[in-house]
Amino acid sequence: MPALTPDLLVVGLGAVGSATVFHAAGRGAQVIGIDRFDPPHHHGSTHGESRITRLAVGEGAEFVPLVQRSHQLWRELEAASGESLFRACGGLVLARGDGASPMHGQASFFDQTVAIAQAHGIGHERLDAAAIAARWPQFQLCGDERGYFEPDAGYLRPEACVAAHLSLARQRGARIHSGERMIGWRVDGHGLRVETDRAVYRPGDAVIAVGPWLPGLLGSTAPPLRVTDRQLLRRLQEKVIQRLRVDPSSDGRAATREGERVWQDIATAAELLMQVNRRAELREHDAATLRRLTEELRPLSPRARVTPELRARLSSLMGADPAIDGLLLAPADALIPVGVLRPNVSRLLATAQQLGW
Repeated sequence: MPALTPDLLVVGLGAVGSATVFHAAGRGAQVIGIDRFDPPHHHGSTHGESRITRLAVGEGAEFVPLVQRSHQLWRELEAASGESLFRACGGLVLARGDGASPMHGQASFFDQTVAIAQAHGIGHERLDAAAIAARWPQFQLCGDERGYFEPDAGYLRPEACVAAHLSLARQRGARIHSGERMIGWRVDGHGLRVETDRAVYRPGDAVIAVGPWLPGLLGSTAPPLRVTDRQLLRRLQEKVIQRLRVDPSSDGRAATREGERVWQDIATAAELLMQVNRRAELREHDAATLRRLTEELRPLSPRARVTPELRARLSSLMGADPAIDGLLLAPADALIPVGVLRPNVSRLLATAQQLGW
């Protein structure tokens, strides 16, 4: 079977991969995108009904221009697809009193969010506990809370975003291969060779955006990552939510009940799995944790958390692999804030391929 020779081969069609296919095809490249499942799907982290997005990114001011451009790109994608993808319902950040609010590797996430909003002219409101309680009576506050409300923050529909990118990419001439699994690659005298369970590819460039499958595909090329903690996700029943007391004192993401800490949100950008592991003992550990917290909590997907020290190492993964000509690494969900930076990163990847990065 003769090898297929696209300008760009994209492996993994989640948030990053689907957007990369879309933008590269729009620049006139011959693109093939492959995914071992049928995207959008629930096997990676681009699944479910919502992902938060906000302009004042407390993780760092350097993200703000990318976020602002991303919001424009999401609106452009809505207009092109005719789908509702981004709802700017507003976002609320809470902290206790004048104390620190450590979160996402920042000593005072709340104060940094406010400072970034002020420095960049991002519309926002500062609220005291009384104003918060009046506007959002569902929160049972302690009385000394501070609030930051950003009206242009909101959430994206991740699966719909992936579907829109892929649909429009097809219209632009991209070829999408679902149910095709990459099984190996090598560099020889003819360049990069990628093998799947269906075909052999000789692409000009390749973007590998497979999330937790990245180490298994790249082997020693990918730096070793050690998962040091596990974070469980669960959806709370309405009657349970009413019995929980919101405690935003530590990181704004927890509620307390009978002295136990109950997590309510999704893992942050660099806190997702970098390896696939479904061992029985992990499932047993998850079940035991849930039973200890409460019988009324229902688990969704387990997640692992990468330490802050590894976050910097993850950042170095994005871009051209120095050892492999034509291979661009995009570890996607372990690196890029969900719904915020991905469209920009994908445009950069498409540009890099076009310019011969």
